[in-house]
Amino acid sequence: MSDLDDSSIAPSKAPRRRRRPSKAPRSEILGLNQLEQRVSWAAAAFAYLLATFTALLWVRNQPTVTSAKTLANGSCPRGFHFVHKVCQEVAYVSAGSWEFRFFFIMIVAVALTYFTWRKKRAGVATFAIFLGLGNGVFFGPLFLLLGVWLVMRAFRLQKYGDASFKGANRAAREQSAERRANRRSGVKSRDSSSATTTSRAAPPTPSKRYTPKKQNTRRR
Repeated sequence: MSDLDDSSIAPSKAPRRRRRPSKAPRSEILGLNQLEQRVSWAAAAFAYLLATFTALLWVRNQPTVTSAKTLANGSCPRGFHFVHKVCQEVAYVSAGSWEFRFFFIMIVAVALTYFTWRKKRAGVATFAIFLGLGNGVFFGPLFLLLGVWLVMRAFRLQKYGDASFKGANRAAREQSAERRANRRSGVKSRDSSSATTTSRAAPPTPSKRYTPKKQNTRRR
């Protein structure tokens, strides 16, 4: 066993799967077309509108009034007070909270404007998702949908060469039909090639390690 070569013991490496070529140029996948740029401009404008609305709330800082029913003994719950015979709670949002919201939305709006102008798909999608996650349940889903929409269109471009849903489905059906046809033709060619190789198989070459040496029968 000590004479065995190390290469015979080492495990064989599995062949790596070839990477599929992209169906669209890189500039088209990472960039924005006319429709996507228009939607991105609208999202940036809406972000500026949200920043303006947040600034107005920051300046006015109106309290939030919450009403509640009286208890069985006729008193208000804890934290509530009688105002015109109604239990109400008056809460003010801190100015620091409004300030953080305003600058957060404004910075993301500026970033959306810049990446839309530069036609950078990754930047627009990233900041749209970022704003959607940080803006809550009211307007956040709109920006989340924009980011996911841009990512899905880039995926369709790379895999099918068409960003639209209808075009990607048509290209997927064509590719599946082409794979089935290639698979059938490959099986037929493999069977025919295996039949010809078995009929012309050459005998194995003797191994230098395990085949004994021939004795010299010549007389001295």
